[in-house]
Amino acid sequence: MNDNPPSFRRLLPAMMEVDNTGSESDSQAKAQYQYQSQVDPESASGPSRKRGAVTRVACTPCRVRKSGCDGQRPACSLCLKRNVECAYSAADSATLREENEALSKVASDNMELVWLMSTAPEPVAWEMLLALRARPNAGFVPRNSVGGGEISKLPVPNDVSSESWHAPSLIEMQPPEGSHSASPNTSNMAALNLSDAIMDREDSRAAGHVWTGVTSDSGLVLHLLGLYFCWEYPIFATLSKEHFMKDFEAGLPRYCSPILVNALLALGCCFSTRPSTRTDPNDGFTSGNHFFSESLRLFDLQTDHTCLTTIQALGIMAIREANCGRRSESSYYASQSMRLAVEMGLHRPSGALDQDRMDVEATTFWGAYSLDHAWTLVSVSLPQTSFRIPRPPKPPIIDALESLLWIPITDDGLYTKYSQPSNTRTVFRCLCEISDLVHQSVFMLRTPGRPLTRDALLEIYTNYLDWYDGIPNSMRLGLSSTPAVLFVHLYYHFTIITLFRPLIKTRIPNSTLSPQDVSCQAADAIRALLRSYSQLYTLKRVSSFMPYFVLAASIMRFTVWIGGQSDGDNADHAATVPHLGPGVADDIIQGIADLEEMESSRFALHGLHLLRDLAKRWNIDVSPPNIGPPNIGTPASALSPPLLPHNAYQQPSRASTNNSDVPVQPNDFQLEFMRMWDQIPSGLAAEGPGVPAWIKGRAGRSVFGFM
Repeated sequence: MNDNPPSFRRLLPAMMEVDNTGSESDSQAKAQYQYQSQVDPESASGPSRKRGAVTRVACTPCRVRKSGCDGQRPACSLCLKRNVECAYSAADSATLREENEALSKVASDNMELVWLMSTAPEPVAWEMLLALRARPNAGFVPRNSVGGGEISKLPVPNDVSSESWHAPSLIEMQPPEGSHSASPNTSNMAALNLSDAIMDREDSRAAGHVWTGVTSDSGLVLHLLGLYFCWEYPIFATLSKEHFMKDFEAGLPRYCSPILVNALLALGCCFSTRPSTRTDPNDGFTSGNHFFSESLRLFDLQTDHTCLTTIQALGIMAIREANCGRRSESSYYASQSMRLAVEMGLHRPSGALDQDRMDVEATTFWGAYSLDHAWTLVSVSLPQTSFRIPRPPKPPIIDALESLLWIPITDDGLYTKYSQPSNTRTVFRCLCEISDLVHQSVFMLRTPGRPLTRDALLEIYTNYLDWYDGIPNSMRLGLSSTPAVLFVHLYYHFTIITLFRPLIKTRIPNSTLSPQDVSCQAADAIRALLRSYSQLYTLKRVSSFMPYFVLAASIMRFTVWIGGQSDGDNADHAATVPHLGPGVADDIIQGIADLEEMESSRFALHGLHLLRDLAKRWNIDVSPPNIGPPNIGTPASALSPPLLPHNAYQQPSRASTNNSDVPVQPNDFQLEFMRMWDQIPSGLAAEGPGVPAWIKGRAGRSVFGFM
């Protein structure tokens, strides 16, 4: 038996509880704690132990007990120690999985960034380094992610010329805090800015062999796609660039197909002068024929044409044929694209669970719809749809996609210092909206047996003015100057010309609105916009429909002037009326100069011969103007607005209408463009050296549907 008395721990006064309601003052509680610490420091601080790792995702028992859970699976250490059942909620598992996926994506992005910086040319690697130093906490996302930075605007070393780059890789910064981001289904889209750096990737090179058998040069394939997406897209585009490029690189047939790729390559050849883009290296007018023939071959092999990529390909083929000046072929392909879209039911919302599918279907329908209505203006016909056809919602505008950079691409490379936000979704939506107005106006003007009334004309004209006043700020001249943005403004003024062109000899009853004045104002605006476009990018690479706008604007004032002369067989002969009206000769001379610069378009050459013959018959001196060397690109801030802003149009006056519909008599607008051009002499097509064979034999009849 141990004689030593047992040792007991000395009792200490109980620590007073501190009542937050104020029953005991804070000073007393603090004094009590200090006292206990002085008497027994070990007891005050508690037993010394090492704190285990704590996880954000705690199990349910530890969360209830507010214990520090270490997050071990399938059971944490505290639950094992207490011998209780450990369980994690489904929400916790989902959170952990999302965090793991996010970390994996960050790691993958960082690895790709390191790879790009290690393989990119010195100017590009230097630019990336400058961007990292400028915003070290912003983080970089690979080029196939959605972002809003403008890395190409950063400075480069003095001994590096950005215009000589042939392989710049476009890396975009993440948008700053609080900015609008893409929807979840677009966060992983291949929102690509095509460049030669992308062309160097092995997966992209392999993709070229999958989609076309015309050429084995994958670099050429991606270069031609880049030219299309730079100078033509998204004008009347039936495809979604993001979805197309994602499947193009992955080799997936959902939103990409050989017929679509070959059609795009044929159209892209219109913006290139490389001999490899031609079937005959010495003939520029054979550019893209081999790709187009392959598209036709694949189309003939198909047994079912109700396919998204086939409908998209037909729209692209229509645009390409318009560039080649083949109006009837282009109109045919556009009408087939529209009809197949309706047969496939794209005009009705599908209600598909796949948001990507819904977006692509809507883009396909609206692209075919807007292209079909553009041809109704050019060919003076009714669209391929009924007046009250249902239409799906327009594709949404996503800020992250809008802020992706547009960079000029030529055969010489990229001009990164002229980059600016692309605004492709906004441009496409504006074209869809104005197509709705075109739909209303063409049915108003061209429906058989339906009289045209003054109130209906004033209403549709007011709708055009209201639409133009309400375009988004990103589309305003001076704030954005991409070719697609300028095209929207040109197209708007062209629609005004086509609205009032049949009425240029008409005086609207009880209204001060003059169709002649409005038409001439629209023509002036088109010429001013073309001048700005030429100063920015030259007119060597223009959208396929722009030569039509040039020709319409060039002869508008002449049409108005000749319509005011005395009627008769000799009204349009110089011997009878020796002097042209004011500004007529200048318009024709400017139109000739513009069409001469549009060398990539065969329709431009066709219109050029017509204007030259018109100038010859009226003794107009068409000596080449003194034009300086062409420069590609000018900062967007340097773009001057047109000479005639949109708000300078004559506003419709309804003060004296008294809510009555006064019909415009049919004999009030007998003068049409067809009447004037039917009197072109038969020698026109044979005059002048170098007249191509496809022009010959077309004299004596209208070769332009809109005239």
